[in-house]
Amino acid sequence: MSVQERQDALRWYARQTEEFRVNLMTNRFRLFCDLKAKQVDKDLALLEYAALCLVLKSEGFFAEKRYRSKKVLADSEIQLLRKRRTEKAQAIQLRTRKRGQVMERLAKKWGVVVELRENGLSFRDIAVYLKENHQLKVSCGYLHEKFVEWEKKE
Repeated sequence: MSVQERQDALRWYARQTEEFRVNLMTNRFRLFCDLKAKQVDKDLALLEYAALCLVLKSEGFFAEKRYRSKKVLADSEIQLLRKRRTEKAQAIQLRTRKRGQVMERLAKKWGVVVELRENGLSFRDIAVYLKENHQLKVSCGYLHEKFVEWEKKE
């Protein structure tokens, strides 16, 4: 088992129910006793860890992983997966459109931003002002980014 596979298997083990974990620990103990009899000169902690990894490999994580890879999805499950993917794609598109709308509204109020900046207000104060007086919610970091970008052009 590679390091990544061991880490994945241990995370999988942590998500299991108590009953299932107890069953795996019982099997781990049996395997540990076998390893201890064969490997007398090895450290016991190392043998315990090896037994746990072997049990996870044979009965737990990898068995479930093989099952999931061989599982044939029903049409309803496939349709549900497609629906979730399209919903995620639409959510991403909405976020992208919203950013564009914020940038357009900020461009309309840019004169106010420049004037407030010349009066010595910080970008955080300008963001609060825009939110309270112009109903434009924008972060101070975004304001700074656009200020640097747009003022360099001029």
